[in-house]
Amino acid sequence: MSNTDSKNKAVTVTCPVGKKLIGAGGDIIPSSGPAEVTLHQIRPNSSLTSVRLQALEIQGNSGVIWRLDAVAMCADPPPGLQRVLVTSPSDSLDKSVSATCPGNTQLLDAAGAVTGGQNQVSLNDVAVEKGLKTATVRALEDQDGTNDVWAVTAYAICADPIVGLSRVVAESSNNSPDTELAICPDTMVVTGGGGAIGGGDGRVGLSELNPLQTTGDPGGFRVGALADVHGNVGHWFLRALAICAPSG
Repeated sequence: MSNTDSKNKAVTVTCPVGKKLIGAGGDIIPSSGPAEVTLHQIRPNSSLTSVRLQALEIQGNSGVIWRLDAVAMCADPPPGLQRVLVTSPSDSLDKSVSATCPGNTQLLDAAGAVTGGQNQVSLNDVAVEKGLKTATVRALEDQDGTNDVWAVTAYAICADPIVGLSRVVAESSNNSPDTELAICPDTMVVTGGGGAIGGGDGRVGLSELNPLQTTGDPGGFRVGALADVHGNVGHWFLRALAICAPSG
């Protein structure tokens, strides 16, 4: 958890000794009203022992008081655990990039990060593709755009196949919602997930990508997004994507 103030901020969470990162996420608090702050980076480190989250104020100097909460899901490392990343070219165009798990490994979590953009680029998709092999990350410039060059990175956290690993999808109606939750079945637990904004045209930013797990609760993956202070064109929807594994 970060300080509560009106400044751009980053938080790093580290796993206990002997544990490894299998999933990560975070939430901007408060996450209601016009979106003046958006998630900018969720970066698992190369050794999968920590994750760094960053959130930025759109246009800067919003005056909104907020904090950034980060979540690291840590566990005994499963066989084949590894991080795969792919970074796009640096330019001033909307873009997406995909990271694919190698060989027969499967996706446990997806993450993404924007580098550059002068507070005018937002994550739009951190998506878990069908087949649980690929994480696709998409970022868009806002309505003002920027001449600054920027890049987007997709991260896939992968491991050897887990019998019964599955993707659960929940999609909101086309009514500009704040959040959407994909819930794992009762016999399963969440390892990670992702989310995507449909519509919005760069005027909607992700405020939450959050794996939820409590004792006795199968959990799920919650996605939050808000239209920025300039509003958006038409309605938009949210897609939440949970990766669920058998419990026990």
